[in-house]
Formats: sequence, C-alpha cells, structure tokens
Amino acid sequence: MKLKEIGIAIVLALAITMAFNVASVRAVTGDLNSDGKVDIQDVAVAAGAFGTQTGDPTFNPDADVNGDGLVDVFDLVAIAINFG
Repeated sequence: MKLKEIGIAIVLALAITMAFNVASVRAVTGDLNSDGKVDIQDVAVAAGAFGTQTGDPTFNPDADVNGDGLVDVFDLVAIAINFG
C-alpha cells in the first residue's frame, strides 16, 4: 500500500468513527430523559410506552432502546442494566 492510500484509509476510518459517535446520541443506554443517569424516571418513560410499536399513538421512540420498533421486555432489560 502506498503512503497516500494509507492516509486515505486513516481518514476514512476516522470519518466512520466520528459518524458512529455522532449517531450515538444517548451517553448512557437507558437514560431516556437525558439527565445523565438511569433511574426510576427512565423506567416510568418506558412503562408509559410498554407494549407499543411504531405507528401506535402512544409509541415513544426514546423508550425503544434497541431500535426494533417495539417497546418490550428487551428495552426494559437494556434500561435495567444501567439502572442506578
């Protein structure tokens, strides 16, 4: 690999890393209200949307922690992992 190609590869790798970091909006998985901690308030947000899916009037995309279009037990587990 030539030096120029190595430089381009490094720039691309950095760009991909930066794009991934920007896409990761939440600092802590399960922090649904963005207050920097996972607590009962976040559980309450998820509880309010539990059992809903994309398109439902009460669906809350913030409560869909794993991004599968459903607020279910898997989202609650993701919240519980970082609770406290």
